Amino acid sequence: MSDWLLVQCVSGRFFFAGNALVILSVCLASSRIKWVSRFSLLISFIGVLLVTVSSTPVIAFLDWLALGIWFCWIFFERRKLKLKPVIVQRSRVAVAISALLLICLEAPYHFSPRVSISREDSIAVVGDSVSAGIGEETTVWPEIVENSLKIDVDNFSQAGATAGKALLQAESLNTSHRVLLIEIGGNDLLGIGSPEQFYSSLNQLLEKCTRYDRHTLMFELPLPPFCNEYGRIQRRLAVRHNVQLIPKARFAEVLRSGGATIDSIHLSDVGHQSMAKLVCGLIEVK
Repeated sequence: MSDWLLVQCVSGRFFFAGNALVILSVCLASSRIKWVSRFSLLISFIGVLLVTVSSTPVIAFLDWLALGIWFCWIFFERRKLKLKPVIVQRSRVAVAISALLLICLEAPYHFSPRVSISREDSIAVVGDSVSAGIGEETTVWPEIVENSLKIDVDNFSQAGATAGKALLQAESLNTSHRVLLIEIGGNDLLGIGSPEQFYSSLNQLLEKCTRYDRHTLMFELPLPPFCNEYGRIQRRLAVRHNVQLIPKARFAEVLRSGGATIDSIHLSDVGHQSMAKLVCGLIEVK
């Protein structure tokens, strides 16, 4: 159960559930039944809590604006007997609209990209131990993808790699690599570095990786609570360098599958099979 909750959190699904609860609470707040109206405030608190721990990397300004609107609504709701009904009603509408807006802005990031490649071309992987393995697996997912798609896959991943260290991996890329998969950032996130360092390193990496005309796909990081900035950096730089993001929910689904990890992070044989299936679903070989 705890693993299920963790996956729902890092996948971003709590973000949608939380905003849905906020909208529901606004609807219930207008009820004339006293206990229902009071219960609505509890539901809204739960909703905001879910949104907060989901670490969904929406634009920070919109995050704080929505939170400010929500606080105003709570304030007005607690004093509705002393205020004009129109003020309370408008605050409810504002909260519902802000929650719906956040859902609409986040939803596109949960659709997977799909690219096409010729059988004469090849795929490259730049990453860390999730792609390179740690020695306890029989076959890592890039090898499984190569066997499944019947196309050359060059895996330059290295265990322990950060975005900065991955610059060396990018040196091995060439024009035959028509699809590049980037799975990096976990060690930056869990290490002693800062978001500023991650931004600088990832920016340099993507600059190097996108020099040639190719499809570049990057795995979004499944973010633990209060690490939104790392996700914002990925999204910002993905737009700058025309990189397509693979939704973190897809990666989280791999982690959730039974026996997929050795230590909750590194993939087991089952996990590598699931990861390969995910990647094969993103690439069409003509």
